[in-house]
Amino acid sequence: MPVSTIPETKQQMFRPGRLAVAVCAAGLCMMNGAVIAAEWTRSASLNVGQIYTDNVELASDNEKDDLITVVRPTVSASGQGARASVDLNAALELNDLSGGSDNFVPLVNARGNVEMIEDFFFTDVYARSYQVRTDPFRRSGDTALNRAENADTTYMVGISPYVQRRLGGFANAYSRYRTDRQISEDNGFDDSVQQEFDASFVSGDDFTRLDWGLYGNTRTTDYSNNAGTGRGQDNDYSSADLRLGYRLNRQWRLTSSVGHEWREYDADTQDRDENTWDAGFVWTPNPRTSLNVGYGDRYFENKPRFDLSWRSKRVELRAKYEH
Repeated sequence: MPVSTIPETKQQMFRPGRLAVAVCAAGLCMMNGAVIAAEWTRSASLNVGQIYTDNVELASDNEKDDLITVVRPTVSASGQGARASVDLNAALELNDLSGGSDNFVPLVNARGNVEMIEDFFFTDVYARSYQVRTDPFRRSGDTALNRAENADTTYMVGISPYVQRRLGGFANAYSRYRTDRQISEDNGFDDSVQQEFDASFVSGDDFTRLDWGLYGNTRTTDYSNNAGTGRGQDNDYSSADLRLGYRLNRQWRLTSSVGHEWREYDADTQDRDENTWDAGFVWTPNPRTSLNVGYGDRYFENKPRFDLSWRSKRVELRAKYEH
């Protein structure tokens, strides 16, 4: 089997990542009690093939060809209950590439949601494994099936509880906490832990012409520096803003916002704290067409923005610009 070609030391290196995914997967399995009477759909498949490339190292000269054997079993399952749901898509890619390339590539996307308190308190649990570029400035193919050695298997596990409540027609309240851990299998880049909290309090259906909203967000990312670059890359970001809108008639609506951003990067000697503002309008001549135009100021530069969308029964077009 191709997996036998992986050195023992490499097998040991990705065990922590696999363990992290397993822990989160166990959390998803614990949710089965809430979806035990759910409606389930399952599927499985097996793909076996060979891929020929005339430049397996993605080199600009001295190109080398190769014939790669690939085996990929895939499973998926989805369960939907009254107050919980689970979705799992997983594939295991095995190949016979030589050199420093990965012969074992797990691809997992799992997510679960539970309604802890009816119409109020919910929790998301998620786990992923996927391939990312180690260096975005080096050559890299569309997949890991090459010997450029610029891809690393990454594992991510996280949990995100949140609450939402509709306060009659006056307002809608929402707040979410999210924490996740990202793990590099081969230490190609720094592992990280991210924590984020965001909240909003926006006007309800009672406000027909004037609408308003209060928004807040804070996010912290801590890096382990296991890639050995010798540079700290932790960063913090927070923002708060007030948004106001006024509907002139069925077709025209004015928009505005004022707020403040706080940014701190360990890789930068200067903090980026700045007041922000934005003003614009939304034009909706009919239910199929919408144009959102505005101009705003953030810490990097003043820039215009627009978002145009149009749809018919079978066609949808969209043009958007944002800096």
